[in-house]
Amino acid sequence: MLGEGVLRSPAALGAQEFGDALADLRRAYDLIVMDAPPLGDAAAERAIGAVVDAVLVVVGPGSSLPADRERAAQVFRRAEILGPVVAGRASGPRSTTPPRR
Repeated sequence: MLGEGVLRSPAALGAQEFGDALADLRRAYDLIVMDAPPLGDAAAERAIGAVVDAVLVVVGPGSSLPADRERAAQVFRRAEILGPVVAGRASGPRSTTPPRR
């Protein structure tokens, strides 16, 4: 999408090239999904927060969903928080029971 590589650094998110590409995508598509780094990288949070309309919070099993949602709401003040998605598998013993058919 953006030349030969993928933009991965927070500084690249604020680059003019990124802004231009995002503007082109907004004109061409109704919905754009961005995979962003985990919360905690302040520079990335500011850059992404400035351009998104909504946020889907992806968390691991056993995380504190209310705390993660609150953190996302603080970081992305102007964006709608769509809700959480739990990704991954909980740790612990695995079931040896075969799946039902």
